[in-house]
Amino acid sequence: MRKNSYKDSRISEISVADALIQAQNAIASNAGNPELLKQLKTQLQQSIKQIDQLLAEKSGAEIVLPVSIFKSDISALEIISAYLKDVKSLKFSDIAKLLNRDDRTIWHAYKRAQSKNVQLDTTSASITVPISVFSNRNYAPLEVLVTYLKDSQKLSLTEIGRLLSRSIKTVWTAYDRAQKKVNHE
Repeated sequence: MRKNSYKDSRISEISVADALIQAQNAIASNAGNPELLKQLKTQLQQSIKQIDQLLAEKSGAEIVLPVSIFKSDISALEIISAYLKDVKSLKFSDIAKLLNRDDRTIWHAYKRAQSKNVQLDTTSASITVPISVFSNRNYAPLEVLVTYLKDSQKLSLTEIGRLLSRSIKTVWTAYDRAQKKVNHE
């Protein structure tokens, strides 16, 4: 992912600060209008998310995904797209950059996840996966996930199957495909 220049970063900080000041002024001048206050509260929450995102970028902290979100019947790319859009409030273009994919691919994956009414389990974050492992386009997201859990986290294929709510055959197949691709490179 391309690092923003100092100028771009500074412009983002100023725009977030301006939005916060505007929200504070609007709240002070419209204290009697509940509908407008609700709208301003929403704008303020979005500004706070932008500030959190800027701070994370500045600190160099990488986004991590809890393994519990993958306990769904939908594809790994759909899950990742839904999590980054709904929970982390990232733009499609930012998600695409993180995953080294086209914006339209992410948009379609997100829309498919929405149409399936997926509910992500974000309660358990005992095992996490860095988002950067999914940027290699030579491997399917499930192959990357299983390989990361097997090789980096030292989990057995049975444990991975249990964690992901997938059959041991599916987990073994994903791991085997990834290993074959590694051997052919």
